Amino acid sequence: MGNPVTPEFRVSYEHFINPHAIQDGDEPKYSCKVVLDRSNTEHSEFIERMKKFCKKLAKDKWGKVPKGLQLPFTNGDDSDNPEFEGCTLFNSTRKED
Repeated sequence: MGNPVTPEFRVSYEHFINPHAIQDGDEPKYSCKVVLDRSNTEHSEFIERMKKFCKKLAKDKWGKVPKGLQLPFTNGDDSDNPEFEGCTLFNSTRKED
C-alpha cells in the first residue's frame, strides 16, 4: 500500500509552531487532531483504506489481527464538541527533533 497520503482535511487542536506536552512531564510533540467529514466520499474512502492498512500492519506484525484491536480513529458524534458531528477523528503527532 505504501505510505498513505491524506486528502485535504480540517485540523483542530493544532500545535505546529511550538511542541506541546499533554501533561506535565510528557515529551513535547508537534500535533494536531485530523477531522475527516464522513459525508465527503474522498474522506470516507480514505478512512476505510486506513482501517485496512492498520489491520494489515497488525497481521504482518503478529501473524493475525488481534481480537479487540483498537484502531486510532474516533467517532466525532461521541465528542462533546458539536463541530465534530458527522466526522471521524484521529491524532497526528511528531516528536521534536
